[in-house]
Amino acid sequence: MHEHVGRTFELAAMRRAAAQVEQKHEPRFLLIEGPAGIGKSALVNEAVKEVSHWWRANVYLDHRDQHKPGYAATHLLRKPQRYQAPTDQEELTEWVRSTVDAVTGPIVLVFEDLQWVDALSSDIIYQAVRETEFVPMYNLVTLRTTRRKDLDRFRRLAQTHGEALHIVLYPMSTSEIQEILVGHTGLPLSLELCERVKEATSGFPSYVAHMAQSLAASPAGRGRGIETALASIYEEDGPADHMCRVMADELREMSPPVRRVLELVSLSRDGLTPAQLRSLTGERPDLEALEDTCLVSTGGTKRRVRIHYHVHREGIRSQIPDGRRADLHRALAAEDSGGSALLQDAAAAEIDLLTGAMDDSDAGGLVDQLISRAGAAVAVEDSRSALELSRAAFGLSESEMVIQIFVRAALRSKRIHELQRVVPLLDDLPHGPLRAGISALLNFHTGRLDAGYAELSGATDLESSSVDALLIYAEAVAAAGWRNAAASALGRSREIFARTVASLRCASSDPTNHDQTRHQLRNMSLVIEMWGLLDSGVSTQEVVTGLTGLIDEAGESPGTRHAHTLLRAMRGALLRQTGMRRQALEDLVWVTQHWHYLDDGLTTFAKIQLAFTYFDAGLWDAAETVGTQAAAEVLGGSEDALSMIAYSLGALVPTARGDAGAWARTLDAVAASDGEFGALLQAPRHYALAWAAIAGGDHHRACGHLLKMQHPARGWGADLTSTVLLARALHYTGRSVAVADQLDSLNTSARVRSELVVYCAAHVQALLHSGRSEYRAAAQKFLAANQVLGSQPGIISGQSSGEAGGQRIYRALLAQDFGHCVLEAGDALNEYRDRAAELLVWAINLWSSCGAEGLVDQTESLLARLTGETPSTDPETIREVLAEPGAQPTRRLPGWISAEAIAKLHLLTDRERDVALIAGEGLSNNEIAQRLVLSVRTVETHMSNILSKLSMSSRRELYRILLPQSLN
Repeated sequence: MHEHVGRTFELAAMRRAAAQVEQKHEPRFLLIEGPAGIGKSALVNEAVKEVSHWWRANVYLDHRDQHKPGYAATHLLRKPQRYQAPTDQEELTEWVRSTVDAVTGPIVLVFEDLQWVDALSSDIIYQAVRETEFVPMYNLVTLRTTRRKDLDRFRRLAQTHGEALHIVLYPMSTSEIQEILVGHTGLPLSLELCERVKEATSGFPSYVAHMAQSLAASPAGRGRGIETALASIYEEDGPADHMCRVMADELREMSPPVRRVLELVSLSRDGLTPAQLRSLTGERPDLEALEDTCLVSTGGTKRRVRIHYHVHREGIRSQIPDGRRADLHRALAAEDSGGSALLQDAAAAEIDLLTGAMDDSDAGGLVDQLISRAGAAVAVEDSRSALELSRAAFGLSESEMVIQIFVRAALRSKRIHELQRVVPLLDDLPHGPLRAGISALLNFHTGRLDAGYAELSGATDLESSSVDALLIYAEAVAAAGWRNAAASALGRSREIFARTVASLRCASSDPTNHDQTRHQLRNMSLVIEMWGLLDSGVSTQEVVTGLTGLIDEAGESPGTRHAHTLLRAMRGALLRQTGMRRQALEDLVWVTQHWHYLDDGLTTFAKIQLAFTYFDAGLWDAAETVGTQAAAEVLGGSEDALSMIAYSLGALVPTARGDAGAWARTLDAVAASDGEFGALLQAPRHYALAWAAIAGGDHHRACGHLLKMQHPARGWGADLTSTVLLARALHYTGRSVAVADQLDSLNTSARVRSELVVYCAAHVQALLHSGRSEYRAAAQKFLAANQVLGSQPGIISGQSSGEAGGQRIYRALLAQDFGHCVLEAGDALNEYRDRAAELLVWAINLWSSCGAEGLVDQTESLLARLTGETPSTDPETIREVLAEPGAQPTRRLPGWISAEAIAKLHLLTDRERDVALIAGEGLSNNEIAQRLVLSVRTVETHMSNILSKLSMSSRRELYRILLPQSLN
């Protein structure tokens, strides 16, 4: 990627200006202005690539040139003339004018960093630019934001002159960062994650481009995440390194008082007021001189001074020598109070330790204060402050106690990457739960699963370890439990689970431990007991019963909210897999109201389960919203096995709708992780691709994907319903013998004859009968399967009973299969035609509400063949049908809609019709997404499909046909 990333509009304007120079043989003056490091030079370099055949002159200025009268102006002359150039302003002006007037062919004049121009050259260059005519000169001038009065005239010229252009570069917005990162990597990222990127990079293009390159270059599944990408910014010759050099040039030209103030402000935690600056420096701060630097902002009633951009703040900090920096931290500590003062003292002490100005023993009292205050932060659930304070303590002491406190604070804040700070000390720690727990967590974090399990298995002396060490070890055991579940590796860690639970229960019953500590131990004990139960190999029903008991216990135990939330998420997942969708949804929706009690991975897990529940229930908009959230939050931590499932799930609804778009690249990334995670984690990808094939009527392709996921699907609870999908694909590709194998597999693998199993068996039996031309037996089995589904209650408020509740999409597929059966039987099943048609109408409405255009088309075609009727194209008939109370569009057509508009809207799916009507009101994609509770990406896809189907080139045409006829 290039540092001009995100500057599409600006580049287009610059290209137009270059074209005008060449076509009209007239000059164009472009002033590109922005803060230091924003990417002005990168933009210029990209713009001149397309005119590389022109003659080019470059003038590069630095801070020294402002003290050389006429230096910049003489560089507009040809080289032989520069050494003989006069020093008189009028003569030098005439020389420059003559040189410019002598230009005949197109020329690019690049003038970098005008803020360093000397006063004499400023006058001459301005006069030359303003007076030059009929010369094909393309003037590209960059200007770092400055308050120099003599440069204001260049701005006015660029803003008001008809042949000039003023381009001001601002940092990228959060949505622009999202567009760049998603577009370059093919990975979904939420706006919340991109806001974190914005805070760390200040939205500067070079930083964002570097991050995008880092993410794209990192292999899938090996700890790739936002934090590791942000860390790459600070590599040698990276954007942060470049910014340090830029800030060094800036600071070199400042007066000592201004530089000292900037240093103090950069080290402060939230800026400084003029009164504080006066107290710290002993003199009144020159606010005007500070503002002239264009690096600070002043605001609020106290005019607090802050460095405007985070990247500038870090650049300034990097230029402060260690000894001076320690002194400034101490001065700020004296000005601050409470935790802020303590952190400033800690920063000074850490520098003193590194430089030898302080002994380890001298820092003991400060470490104790930091730990005490960190404990107080934990007590009020301020995990961010606890981490900051414990991190400061760790910077001063590498004792085992401080390491324990720091690691626990990092885990509590869900910042596992912070544990990398401890890696150099691991070999010095004694073999035991602390070392094993930290090592295992780091191994799991970077995908080295076997090494993580080995660390946990080799740990000894759990009973004699400290409480903090035991809890860290238990966190690692819980991480192992999750990875067992993700890999369907049951039985691998039973012994580890058992002894960890025993140690936790023993410690939680120790009366010498504080209440809060006992609550934490009990919480972790419940979590590990849950993983042990899942690992035990008992039936799903027994696991659900055991989880219910643990949930009841957690509900009665204080301090166990995390365990309670996790237990309900896991029970909801199992209830979903066994077909008890309504109960599953109750658990999963409850969990959505308590996200903050789960760590990032388990939050993703819960959202995956909820999205699958919505998908099977035919609530595809909700499924897409939750699935996209799960996928877009993955990189907030680091990619692992669960991440691959989340990515595939994010793609599920778009692919089933035929709108895969950018998700195709995401699925490619999942495919690339095959060697890392194996076939199990590829199953959800095949599931999404199978649905794309089903919606497209490609049964051969669907069959291929479903066969690849058949056995791995058991690991994530899709084996029952995927068996039905595979049986359908085999049936429609003429492999009835293989359908019988699916029925045998279903009967063998199902431990409990739940309603879901009964439905699946009946549906597969019906397909088997139909494939053997036993149509009457098939029809009876289809209706029996429909009766089982119809007995399911609705899973959300307002959903009618008898519509298959949590398995509505399977009832719709059953309707299609039943319709095919009745058609193939001919007159032999005439008595079933009305019932088949009734079910197909229901299926059309469901697929329409899902936005599944391909499935709607299939079902409508089948219904037309079954009834022998062709759908009406009469506008009034269409209006009546679309406005029926039972029809699926969420918006009734306005009475003033023209016949032309009605005929065109009939070509769209219901969801596309909704989007079109709202777009006709003049709303943007973002506003449409908010109103319909869709992702912006989905709205963009719908709009693209709408314009394509209606043969329109722009939204303006759509807006025209939707206007009231009196206004059109």
